[in-house]
Amino acid sequence: MQPIEITGNEAGSTYDNMLNSAMDHVWDGFYTGQTRLSRFPMQIENDKDYTIKFTGTPPGNMRFILKDGIEGKGVFFRIIYAEAGAYEIKVAGVVQESTDWNSELGGPAPL
Repeated sequence: MQPIEITGNEAGSTYDNMLNSAMDHVWDGFYTGQTRLSRFPMQIENDKDYTIKFTGTPPGNMRFILKDGIEGKGVFFRIIYAEAGAYEIKVAGVVQESTDWNSELGGPAPL
């Protein structure tokens, strides 16, 4: 899944960051043991719009944590998936209901 590319979508944004996780030093023959939880810390601005693109297969389960954010400000992420499918979004462990159809976007409204 790595490296992960994160780009800013705001007009005039030059934010472009490639993230890698630390190496997995557990080996099982030719392949890594894949027992370590990959983490990708990054520094971004609040109240901005970003796109996340994986260079490999996206993980089946992801968690995002925004630390020290400004109250009332958040971050908008667009995640590019290689294939169509049904995805579930949880906030504090609670599944979020799907949004209404947005005819201007031609798809569901953002959460």
